[in-house]
Amino acid sequence: MTGAGDASAPSADASIPQLNLDLERARLEFRETIGAIEERVNIPARYRRWRQKARGADRAFPVAIAAGVAIGVVAIIGIVQAVRSHRH
Repeated sequence: MTGAGDASAPSADASIPQLNLDLERARLEFRETIGAIEERVNIPARYRRWRQKARGADRAFPVAIAAGVAIGVVAIIGIVQAVRSHRH
């Protein structure tokens, strides 16, 4: 908001072109603010974007499962060998 003590407030002797520039800058800031508010309150659009990101992760998911299984198998083999060597 522009107030009397605001440094961005136009001076009393500002020219018409300067006032127009200030007005256009304020309009742009207002549009950006409204856009950010709309984005936050538009739950369906946020959900669609989240799903799109999740679909991208779905492609990497099988690789993560395979890596997890491989690590698990190596760990189990290590545990079995340790138990066997401890028995002897």
